[in-house]
Amino acid sequence: MTFSEVRPEDDRVQAAAMKIASFKNAFVKEYATQSDRHVVILACSHIEELLKELLQRRLLPVSGAKDPLFTGQAALATFSARCEMAYRLGLISDEFKSALNTIRKIRNYFAHTVVTDIDDFKPEFYQIVSNLERSPALSELMKLFPDEEHVRQILLATLMLVIFRLQGALVKIESMTLANPLPLVPPDWTKATSLGAAVTEKMSAQ
Repeated sequence: MTFSEVRPEDDRVQAAAMKIASFKNAFVKEYATQSDRHVVILACSHIEELLKELLQRRLLPVSGAKDPLFTGQAALATFSARCEMAYRLGLISDEFKSALNTIRKIRNYFAHTVVTDIDDFKPEFYQIVSNLERSPALSELMKLFPDEEHVRQILLATLMLVIFRLQGALVKIESMTLANPLPLVPPDWTKATSLGAAVTEKMSAQ
């Protein structure tokens, strides 16, 4: 199945599919030219915003332009707090939370040192991908970076996978419960492309 063959069920899914397609093109074009350090920092900024949006979908809206729960020193202002709350609300699986926290730790180290290469984090990084290396999901995304070294291919593909999954989750937020959290890799990946699998999972709330 290709992106053009995906048949969204409603406007929300269509919008998410187009957004993910746009992000994929931008990621491949821009992130692939950056150092490992910049890739991780930029991707984590994107992931933080997606987690914020996921959580806001489960909260009552605020009247002002800024949500006081997500600014300054507020309870959900940090990456780690957003990861934990998303997990505790049943929005993401334990595996997903672990992957996010490992990526966050790598981001923090990159942000506070002059290190620019993912090779310095191989043990921690492989904690994320140990269960993904034989996954069709990671293999599919790694093909987008044919000229990169293997470890960097995995880094770029893993970050894309996390972002794709969170973006896709925004259109099926109603179906997530403690019994049905978002897995890092969708069970239908072998039947869809990276784009389709991110946005066309069956929405149980419908």
